[in-house]
Order: sequence, then structure tokens, then C-alpha cells
Amino acid sequence: MKKKIFIVAPNPEFDFIIKMLLNQRVIFCSPKTSDDMINNEDIPNNIIANDLYVLKNGGFNAQVFQSVCGNIPTRLLIPDAFSELELWMKEYSILHEIGHYFSIDKKDIKNYYSFLEKNKLYGQLYNIPLEIEAEKYVYKNNKKLFKRNADQVYLNYYTDLKNNIHKIKNNFFEQVFEIRFYRYYAIIENVPNKKSKFYKKHKKKIKKIRDFLSNEKEAYKEIVEMIDNFDSNIYNFFNNNDFQLYINYCDSVYVKNTKTKNNHDNATALS
Repeated sequence: MKKKIFIVAPNPEFDFIIKMLLNQRVIFCSPKTSDDMINNEDIPNNIIANDLYVLKNGGFNAQVFQSVCGNIPTRLLIPDAFSELELWMKEYSILHEIGHYFSIDKKDIKNYYSFLEKNKLYGQLYNIPLEIEAEKYVYKNNKKLFKRNADQVYLNYYTDLKNNIHKIKNNFFEQVFEIRFYRYYAIIENVPNKKSKFYKKHKKKIKKIRDFLSNEKEAYKEIVEMIDNFDSNIYNFFNNNDFQLYINYCDSVYVKNTKTKNNHDNATALS
């Protein structure tokens, strides 16, 4: 039986979130605020403490936390800052997280979750196949939302990096390479129609990011060039269920990063 989602959100957003979940036929419990969460007897205390810490620190729009382990409940966490978002971004954020929720119904994705948990592998590169699945869900259910998010967020990555790369101090490798380069590349290559103007527009911007990073530092160029083998590894992942080859590829990128600064940071939730 599929797990219900425990929702922690700002009270003013309850109706909006419930409506979206009902529209997507998601099984969920009545939403609670973070204050109500403290006394929730259905969730272990250590998980409540973790979730409250995550919510307090914010820095995300919405996040699903889920596991293949039967005793770990599925939670959808929504910080107070969610209320300040534009309506379309609220809709996109929730739909993306619903994509994560349903992705675990697919045998290969469920097995991959299990693989990551069993081997305690943390890092955005490892999560990219999961992000592709979530974005495929958004694209399938609301192409306008997918394209609007891509145009207003992903399409600005180049300018963002060009203007701010030297100001990024925390989680540098994650913020620059894992998210704004590798994940962006993976989503554009694996979700939209490759014959569309939309795809071609984003491919041009990805090339600009690639050229910029390659010219920034010689060490960056080596990491950027490793994306040349990315497509074949993603293909093996989705078509041959070859998790180990993909993990080996991610590890090789992380090892290359150790030559520039530090190894990758520990766990980040699905986003």
C-alpha cells in the first residue's frame, strides 16, 4: 500500500495544497503547521526534529522526504516563505514534489532509492535521475509550468554564474556544477521535445555556461568536459537499470572535484 504524505505547511496555504494534491490523486493526511508537528504521534521524534530543523533553515520552496523503508513516513515540507511565491511557482513547486512522490511507484526508481539508502550515497549528482523523473511528471501534466520555470529559473543560470560565481562560498561545487550545470543539462536533454525551439534555446544557454566555466579555470574545464560521457550513463540508467555504472560516473566527477577544492557535501533533500 502506498504511503500517505504527512504535510507540514503554513496554515494559509492549506486549501491551496489540498486542492493540488486532490487534483493529482495523492494520498495525504490533514496538513499541520510546524507547531502542530511537535506533538504528532504518528512520526518518530528524531524525524520531527529533523523536519523542524529543515523548515527553520528554509532555502527551498517545497520538499518531499521519502524512503523505501516501511517505518519511515513520507513528508511534504513547505516553509513559511512559500506564501511569498507567485502562484505559478507555488503550483510548479508542489507539482514537482508530487512527481517525486509518484516516481517511487516505478520499479527502477524504487530500486534506485533503495540502492542510495543502502549505500548511504548523498549528493546532487546521485539525485539527478530522480530530478529527471520529477520534471518529466511536471512536463507531462503541465507543460506551461515546466517551460515557465525553465525560462525564468534555468535560463538565468548563465547570467547568475557570470555575475556571482566568485561570491558563492557555501556548497560551491553543488551550486555551480551539480545544479546549475549538470542537473540543468540533464533535465533539458531528457525531458522536453528535442525538436522544439524551447529545447534549442536552452541548449544554447547551456553551451554558454559550458564555455564560461571552461574559460574560468583550467580545473573547471576538466569537470565540465566530463559531461561528455553523461548521456550514455543516463541512458544506461533508464534503459538498462545499470545503477552501478552511473554511480561510478558520479564518483569520478566528485573525485575530479577533490583536485580543485573539497569533496562533495553531504545530503541534500530532493528539490
